[in-house]
Amino acid sequence: MSDFVKLFKVAMIVILVAIITALHYGTMHGRLELHILHRELYFIPILLASFWFGIKFGLVTSVVVSIIYVPQVHFSNTPQSTTLTIGFQILIFILVAIILGYLVDRQKRRQQEVLGIENMALLGRAATAVGHEMQDLLAALKRLAGKGRELKWTELEGDFEGEMARLEKMVDIISSFAP
Repeated sequence: MSDFVKLFKVAMIVILVAIITALHYGTMHGRLELHILHRELYFIPILLASFWFGIKFGLVTSVVVSIIYVPQVHFSNTPQSTTLTIGFQILIFILVAIILGYLVDRQKRRQQEVLGIENMALLGRAATAVGHEMQDLLAALKRLAGKGRELKWTELEGDFEGEMARLEKMVDIISSFAP
């Protein structure tokens, strides 16, 4: 995720919290049903933060929303504004952030694991292909060495066989990566 997209998402969450807070406190002494609806709208930024960024940012957002929501105890005298009711609402804000954030983080870890496994499989296939090519080259070099012995090329034979041994060792190393 690019920095611009992250910044945009954070800004959207902050703006949503600010708008919902204005709506929520604006209807505190008015119509009860709108006040409750606006309180429930706080779940939107909490859910977005948890979904987009995981458990840490979701939890931070739920705590910020809870801190913004707490002063209602002192400003309102409705039955929906008791300390117990507000405490449960805050608990639900935090639980939602934790549960969704945990699920999102777990899914991201699984995707990383799958990607790592796929990369290892790709590396193994590439190593196999390179290993086969090197084996073909090694076989050709051995045939040439055999012809060289037939022609009595003794001074080249030691160097040639040393290089073949080195190539054979490389083939063994690369082949060990094959699945």
